[in-house]
Amino acid sequence: MKRFKALVLVIALAMISSSLGSCATPVEAADLNGMLTVVREDSIVVNNAKGSYEFATDENTRYEMGEQGRFTMNDIVHVSYHKKGKKMIADGVSLRKHIHKDLTFSGTVSGLEENKSVSVTGDSLTVTFAYDANTAVEGRLAKGDEVRVTYLGDLSEYPRADRIVVTKEAPEEPETLTATGVVSLFGEKSLLLSIDSAHDRKFSLDKNTKITGVAKALRIGDSVKVTFRNTNDEAPLATEINIIKESAPDIRTINGIVKSYDAKSIVIDTAKKTYKYAVNKDTKYKGVSPQAGYLAEVTYDSTDKDKPVATIIYCKKGEEPQPAPTPTPTPTPEEPVSAQGKLIAWSIDGQDKCTISIDGSGELTFAYSGDSLEIAPGYAPQADDFVSVLYTASNMTLKRIDLISRPEQPVNAEGTLTAWGVNGENKCTIAVKGGDELALTYKPEELVIPYGYFPQADDAIRFLYMDSTKVLMQIELVSRPEKEEQTEPEQKPEEQTEPEQKPEEQTEPEQKQEEPQTAPEAKKEEEQPVSVKATAELVSSEPEKKISTFRLENGETVDLNYSKDTARASGYFPQPGDKVDIIYTKEGMLLNSIQLIERPAPAADTAEQ
Repeated sequence: MKRFKALVLVIALAMISSSLGSCATPVEAADLNGMLTVVREDSIVVNNAKGSYEFATDENTRYEMGEQGRFTMNDIVHVSYHKKGKKMIADGVSLRKHIHKDLTFSGTVSGLEENKSVSVTGDSLTVTFAYDANTAVEGRLAKGDEVRVTYLGDLSEYPRADRIVVTKEAPEEPETLTATGVVSLFGEKSLLLSIDSAHDRKFSLDKNTKITGVAKALRIGDSVKVTFRNTNDEAPLATEINIIKESAPDIRTINGIVKSYDAKSIVIDTAKKTYKYAVNKDTKYKGVSPQAGYLAEVTYDSTDKDKPVATIIYCKKGEEPQPAPTPTPTPTPEEPVSAQGKLIAWSIDGQDKCTISIDGSGELTFAYSGDSLEIAPGYAPQADDFVSVLYTASNMTLKRIDLISRPEQPVNAEGTLTAWGVNGENKCTIAVKGGDELALTYKPEELVIPYGYFPQADDAIRFLYMDSTKVLMQIELVSRPEKEEQTEPEQKPEEQTEPEQKPEEQTEPEQKQEEPQTAPEAKKEEEQPVSVKATAELVSSEPEKKISTFRLENGETVDLNYSKDTARASGYFPQPGDKVDIIYTKEGMLLNSIQLIERPAPAADTAEQ
């Protein structure tokens, strides 16, 4: 009977265990080996032959980094993880093999601010790198140089140049000079400029030589300014010929009989010779229409001796009286149009053209002449300027341009950071060098901060901000003051001496009266919120209670409360044994910020190796 009862009990327990097991949600655990390609604050990305995998990380994720003490991109790692729905959560990340690979970027220097930043343009990307006196520079760094940059950080997050090697120096540009004079001779490939009565200078011309100024075509006798490069050649190449004043045309007149006439030319017979003159849309006609056998008087421009152009043709039929020629009416000058808009581009492709977005009309392109365009003294047109303009609509020629306003440029300044994250908001205060204290706001997703730097009070910084909106745009560390926590051990022995004085005070009644006076003062000092900076070791952490225990350098152990507002450097995950910099408030023992200094290699990994 007892055996039967025992058997029933075993069966019942087995059924209960089976029932409980079927109700529990199974956790799918797995692992994966691959190359570490991305590390974020709350996730990592690992690649292997099968694809790319993203794992979420949290305070429970364990890290085993071996003797290296840190992870770097391209390390071979082993990830143990579990799935929660479609999300993969990393339980542990272990270093299997460290693969050192320098991050490099090659291109041409397109911008340079010495000991601050260098912009490099590659095949399809321009990247601005931070650099300073600690950056190793090999070669003469200058704009136009071809360089190879070894950098730290992410290309999309203002990386820092660790080393810059100049692979090819930019050739030095020859000095640009100008010469003014009168064109005495020119052809397709050369020009002779008469500078004065005793000096001539020869220049070479090519298809890239620009003709600008009051005329589109160059003629002998024009007054010009030639821009050229000082290459010490006998005939240096002219890059631009600006026609300052056109030469007077060589006007002559001839009389004869029309031999032939068409839309392109007229041929005149005289007693001595037959002459041919070109006609064009500018040729004016008087009298009757030209026909063979009519008497004609042709006024022509003989500047181009090989192809003279008829400017006026007057014809009549033999000796028959002809009506007086009808005078050509003088056209009414076109009234210029006044408008306002935004200047989009100036001197397009090096030509005297510009594009302006006119209010209500869209983007319009205008031509202009450097000698006839009116510009306010001291104003050089720039893209994004808001301007008022006068122009002729028939030929879209710009007559005048005036600056109305120019977009605000960010202010570059230096100072001391006095407070960060004021009242838990995205605000900070900065004591500007040589000025007042600024109160600024910032947007974390738009604020530019150098990789690995977390702003702290008392940092000497360099920053950019918009003065009108008081918005901080960029902040970078110049220097950080020495830590002040070393003064605390000197103060604590003074606090410990009070109990030793109490027995002496009991034997002297006069001293007992002084004790109540000093005690309240000490309490008042303790009640005041004190922000403490310290270097410590993280002893333990209780995520469910959000409490961490730290051992300070003087041996003291403190328990600090933390929250989601506690500042942490990107990519840092606290774990016991870490050496850290902390800032905390004594009142409430609140942890304000924590930053990793050093992470020791786990003892287990060291033993395996």
